[in-house]
Amino acid sequence: MQKLPGGSAMSDVQPGPSSIDRRNLWLGISLIAVLALFVGAGGGYVFARQGPEHSGEMAEMVMPGVPETGATLRQGVHEHADFAVWVNGTAFDFNDARFLSTETNERSQSVHLHAPRTNVAHLHREQTTFDEFFLSLGMELTDDCLKLDTGEKLCNDDARALQFMVNGVRVDRLQFEKMSDMGRVLISFGPRDADLRAQWDQVTDEACIPGENCADRLPPGGIEKEPCARSAAMCH
Repeated sequence: MQKLPGGSAMSDVQPGPSSIDRRNLWLGISLIAVLALFVGAGGGYVFARQGPEHSGEMAEMVMPGVPETGATLRQGVHEHADFAVWVNGTAFDFNDARFLSTETNERSQSVHLHAPRTNVAHLHREQTTFDEFFLSLGMELTDDCLKLDTGEKLCNDDARALQFMVNGVRVDRLQFEKMSDMGRVLISFGPRDADLRAQWDQVTDEACIPGENCADRLPPGGIEKEPCARSAAMCH
């Protein structure tokens, strides 16, 4: 403490920040908070269409929703997988406009189907799950139920069950499993004692054609007839 003339004391404590300084401080904090919220929300959409020359690019950042689920940034890929769905002993036909992606109607940027091979899923984002794939088709798949695009729900009961085979092996769960390049999958709903092996034998192995891994099986005229082959400049 210092004494002033007349015996009064003067404190050694320095004056605090002015109101202008405090206002500038709060303005800076508010600006940082807004930027953090923007980045956390994804900041919009970031696109990276996948081709063989872009294998290291990042895929689109998406917000939660259907069919683009999740809000994580995932690497772009260009992979293919065979699949089949059987309902009560009959193969489900995906060769229908309501399931197929075209140049003007891409159902999902993560995974989609194209004519002429509607039994082959085209994967464009790593870690794409079967759940995500079926949502993109207007359907829903869990480990116990299959909901068709018509709204009909097929669920396990005492007599019937949803059963899965992956690469020839029976598995109990599929919903959140990752789809894999050149993989083959059977999804079957029907009697619990159904002959899955007979259905499995009809699951195709054509993913290598758009994947260009089997040159001897390419269509007449070459891969150019494939709308979403690995070397295609555009994929719709």
